[in-house]
Amino acid sequence: MLQQWPQPQEGNSSKEVLLLHELERLLEVAEPASHGRLSLLLAPLLCRSAASDNSRVAERALSLFSSEAARRVLLADSRGAMPMLMQALLRGGCPHWNATVNKMT
Repeated sequence: MLQQWPQPQEGNSSKEVLLLHELERLLEVAEPASHGRLSLLLAPLLCRSAASDNSRVAERALSLFSSEAARRVLLADSRGAMPMLMQALLRGGCPHWNATVNKMT
């Protein structure tokens, strides 16, 4: 699934939103033993999606953090994933153009 993730230059926001939805469902059934490895694999993708200029993609990525399963996986290796996630959420001090995305961060 991660290999099928669209590159930013492809501009395929609908596919990215769909994959984020499917990712949330997969995280709900992920084995606890794999959480640390998944955290490091998913953090860069979630960072890129959360920092996206496309508001639909950013909103969907940020809504993953309301999922208990996603939080469990992402916090499994907090030293590796959290710095990347915080950098994406803070966006270098520049707010997102969309007010809803700003409220979610």
